[in-house]
Amino acid sequence: MDWKIVASLMLCGTLACEDTSTPPPTFVIHGTVATGAHTRTPLSGGYVGLLMPQGAHGGHWIGMGFDPSTGLASKTTIRADGTYTFTMDSPSFDATHDFPLFLAASDAAQTFTMLSEIPKDLGVAGADLAIDINPTTTIASEMICPGGVNPPPGNTWCYSDPKTAGANEAAMIGILETALSGDLKDLETGSPPSWSSFASGFLNDPATFTEIKTNLTGQGITFGAATPTSIASTLATAPLPLVKPPGSGGGGGPSGGGCRLVWDCGTSSQCASVYGGKTGSLAEPDGPTCASVCKSSGACTCQGC
Repeated sequence: MDWKIVASLMLCGTLACEDTSTPPPTFVIHGTVATGAHTRTPLSGGYVGLLMPQGAHGGHWIGMGFDPSTGLASKTTIRADGTYTFTMDSPSFDATHDFPLFLAASDAAQTFTMLSEIPKDLGVAGADLAIDINPTTTIASEMICPGGVNPPPGNTWCYSDPKTAGANEAAMIGILETALSGDLKDLETGSPPSWSSFASGFLNDPATFTEIKTNLTGQGITFGAATPTSIASTLATAPLPLVKPPGSGGGGGPSGGGCRLVWDCGTSSQCASVYGGKTGSLAEPDGPTCASVCKSSGACTCQGC
């Protein structure tokens, strides 16, 4: 027996040896979650997680969770003053390079969800990003999902130019904020918010719709046959799922818990482009939803549902 090794192990047990493992690369996102189209009211309590588009055969949202090996929480709780802090696993973020990824925030009463895009050009390891989540960022996000695209580019339902995502998102938010302070000063979200109705207010205003189209076509989006009515209808048929409390699974829940869509694309690059990687898993709110997504996308199973 090597007593030097035994002594070393005993010392570690007594004094707690330094962990030499390398933590995963991350970046931090913080901001304020608020409701209200004109006067913003911080959302006291609630939860922030991740949503990604999945819709090779139609619009659909699914939650994204981190692998337990990262040691990172896939959701965070909104503080009483409406602020939040979220640590993003950089490899997980990079794996979604084919389509945008969004922060999603739901109220504690579980009545609505809001969105805000995490710009691909700004989400790099070591970054510290300030991203608010509110009704304007929600509509800015939904304009690129579906954004009026017909058909969706790459069969992925959503689009955002990763090279200029930060500037494009800021410009879209600016278009909507300008409209709210001008001709659309009476536009409200409703309670609970109806995002398709709220979006219709912008889409049916000719000047605002023109600016929205200019923003999107500047990213390479071809509108095709899309109209304000068809875009609003698509938003209505693809509701935003709720972000459940941490530890409950669903809506961006952590890997290994709750209902999961698990895929293995093998050598199919087309399959990998749909999912954002050759293998992986994502949280689903329930078994029927998971089964529906799996049936349309293929190469997958539903586990823990």
